[in-house]
Amino acid sequence: LKPWLVTQVLLGGRVFSDSCPVSMPAFHNGCIGYPLVTRRAERSTRYQGISDVDDLPNLLVQLKGDSVLHALNEAVRRKPELYRWIKQVNLPRRKKKKGPGQISLRSIRTLGLMPYEEREFSEEDSGLPDELAPFKSMSTAAAGSLTMVETGTSGKPIVQFSSHVHFCDEDEGTLVIPIVRIGDKSGCARVEYATRAGTACHGRNFIHAQGSVVFKAGEHDKGIEIQILQTSEWGQVLEFFVDLQIDDPVEAGAELGKNGQTTKVKVIDTSSFPSDKYADCITQGDLEAIPIWGMLFEYIKMNFSDPKIKWNTVKAILVGGFHNLHYVFSLFLQMYLIDVILHSKDDKHTMDTASKCTMLVVFVVATLVPFAIGHFLDYNVLSYRIGGKSRSMLQTCLMRRFLNLSETVRQDLDHGGLIIAMIQDVTDLVSSCYLTIFKCARSAGELMMVLVFQLAYPVIRGHSPPWYRIVPLVALMLISTSFMILRTRFITWVEFNRKQQQTALLGFVSFIVKQSRIIADYNRRTPCIADYEAHVAAYNGADMLKLQVVLNNSYFCPWVALVCIGIYMYIGGEMLISGAGGITLGLFLANIAIMETIGKESSIIFEALLEMQASIDSLQHITHLMNLPTDLEERRLANAERRIKTLEMKKHLIDQYPAAKNLLDLQPIVLEDIEFSYKLADPGLSRVNLQGKITLHQGLLTAFLGPPGEGKSTLLSILGNVMLPSGGLCFIPSHLRVLRVTAEIQFYRGTLLDNLTFGVDKTGPDGSLDLVKGILQRLGVTQRLLHYIDTDQEMPWAEILSQTECQIMNLTRAFVFNPELLCIDRPFSIFDEDRSANVLELLREFVTKKGVEQNSETASMRRPRTCVFATDKITGLEAVDRIFKITLADGIHDFDRSEDGEVAVHHTF
Repeated sequence: LKPWLVTQVLLGGRVFSDSCPVSMPAFHNGCIGYPLVTRRAERSTRYQGISDVDDLPNLLVQLKGDSVLHALNEAVRRKPELYRWIKQVNLPRRKKKKGPGQISLRSIRTLGLMPYEEREFSEEDSGLPDELAPFKSMSTAAAGSLTMVETGTSGKPIVQFSSHVHFCDEDEGTLVIPIVRIGDKSGCARVEYATRAGTACHGRNFIHAQGSVVFKAGEHDKGIEIQILQTSEWGQVLEFFVDLQIDDPVEAGAELGKNGQTTKVKVIDTSSFPSDKYADCITQGDLEAIPIWGMLFEYIKMNFSDPKIKWNTVKAILVGGFHNLHYVFSLFLQMYLIDVILHSKDDKHTMDTASKCTMLVVFVVATLVPFAIGHFLDYNVLSYRIGGKSRSMLQTCLMRRFLNLSETVRQDLDHGGLIIAMIQDVTDLVSSCYLTIFKCARSAGELMMVLVFQLAYPVIRGHSPPWYRIVPLVALMLISTSFMILRTRFITWVEFNRKQQQTALLGFVSFIVKQSRIIADYNRRTPCIADYEAHVAAYNGADMLKLQVVLNNSYFCPWVALVCIGIYMYIGGEMLISGAGGITLGLFLANIAIMETIGKESSIIFEALLEMQASIDSLQHITHLMNLPTDLEERRLANAERRIKTLEMKKHLIDQYPAAKNLLDLQPIVLEDIEFSYKLADPGLSRVNLQGKITLHQGLLTAFLGPPGEGKSTLLSILGNVMLPSGGLCFIPSHLRVLRVTAEIQFYRGTLLDNLTFGVDKTGPDGSLDLVKGILQRLGVTQRLLHYIDTDQEMPWAEILSQTECQIMNLTRAFVFNPELLCIDRPFSIFDEDRSANVLELLREFVTKKGVEQNSETASMRRPRTCVFATDKITGLEAVDRIFKITLADGIHDFDRSEDGEVAVHHTF
């Protein structure tokens, strides 16, 4: 109790109100948290009589112990104005270097928390100037670190990006990324930078930038300019990176910050998928109003925005053209074989036997060589991976879109429909639409070669072109097109019905899997199976109907071609027998083969067009998902506002404290009159009351206290940058990394070590095995868990580990990530009293030592750590610096530890 008691004497009471500039509730009212109410009352009465500054040495002598030094240091760190007051007190000098005894001012200073440069504070210094609203409430607790020089391990100042992520529009032109210098600014500093491509490409989305930035003496901030390029094509959520590099800190005059060496730039593409041609209909959600073939054409054109897919597509179409030339060449060869080589009575083409044998060899070679070349080209087309790249592009874009959706949209999204879109709709769209254009192009080219042959061969034989021979081709195309137009609406409805039943089936299966435990507990297996069978029957019926329609469609063109062949066989055969029209046997057989080819290729084109038409449902579903609203624009505005306010705050601090060495760590975290509501049917249940103001200085441990369901987790999500408020002020200094840890335990697929080092480089010191094990041991894990850390097995950890072990993993992962601002939702909810106290101790260490189990030699390179957690328990919060109570009735207000009376010691909301 000694450290806590001295801190409360200095910070929590009016015992020295005549001399000490501390004006807070009475000391005995701030002693909440003692194990017994009687002990609490007894101690508060014991020290209630201290009313003069001169009694302070007597109090310190009564407590005794080196731990009192830490308590005084903590008090001065939180209230720097106490330093000036303590200097006025006639404290006796310590007589021994070690062991318990009376303290001295020198002993306080040597602990390292007291400012090395003494500064005179007054009551006017307790806050920033009025023009710094809404930050004017910042007390001099932050000002205590003004003169502390932050340096790297080399003793040089630190250089880093002002924010870990930047946003920009693709039409922004020039993006300026700020860099800040922390520490001594009396000299010059130089840092190298270079852009690095991500999903955004050099030369297409931005211009590669590389160079150096020089800080002159006295300069705090510099900027890097990067040119952003605007494209007319739709693109996914684009990202690229900018890296800082310093090879020699001594020569450069600075050292890189531990977590500010890289920043991510997100380029917001405002284009619609698949293009902006139908942007109005897409924005309004009226996809049915978009013409089917117009939408399919825009999708096909969108694929050409990828250079690799574009040129591989062109090469594949050229390969199809080669096969078309091979086909017409083979027709001429067959005619030559029948009418010249094998025809012995033709006076114009009389050959001797030796010549005919030679021509047969030439014929065989001319047949085999193009076929071998075609085989080789088709084999190479497979290596182009056109379908795989197109599918990968859509699936990656869908996943990126999903991860960048606003929190409310992502929660309302049907996950079964998303899975179908990712796996089946994308596959159907690529195979039934984009890859089908190759079949259509090849078959259309073959029909064109048939037309060329029908018109060219008679000319070669010395006859006039028989235009009537193109009648079957034209008639077949007109009949097929008319049939497809008439069947469009029905075919679309059949495919839509099948997809709808499939989505419902998958969603029901997903629901059963997630709710299997409660179904078994309440013995509802039989009704669930009956519902499942009904869904299966509905899907099977819809699938059977689609198969019937597809079968009937596939027989249409062969039927038309067969009728045409029958008519020609009668008319052409009669002309061949009578010798009229100059028809030879070779030409007659070739015409029959041509008509079969016309029927076959027309059927391929017809079925391909029907497939493309049926894929419109998949395209509409993907289009809907691709154009769901993200919160990138809101985050861009919020990020820009944070950076502007951070810069304004810094300028004001420079004017206020021109000799200060470190200004970033002085900027507080401010939440004021937050407005937020959930999208629920009942407006009374959708809103939370977050009216009030919270000002948190960096380096504090803070608790959000209140009854369940009244806004603690919501406010924590807003502070953790998970949800964006609709109004009010939420200011977090832009250079801080923020992590929100939910009460729901989640594991990523991988080993247990992969889960605990999620978000950090496990090959570096931040994710080292020793660090992970050290934190686990501090949390009191068993050898069983430590054994799992050393294994490479991937297991369902949420099922293997107990709830207590899962929560320990949750906390360990957060401590390993080590953000500047850590927001934890109910960290003690499933722990007993002893383990809860241990967790609270580690949270205090996280704040005090800038991380848990971190290297103390690199502490100067790390920014202060701030921790905020939500809880519904009043007990066990003695080590917390600030407590805010959140209720629907009163909103946000400072919590007086004694406001609920003595029974509050054991009360839990």
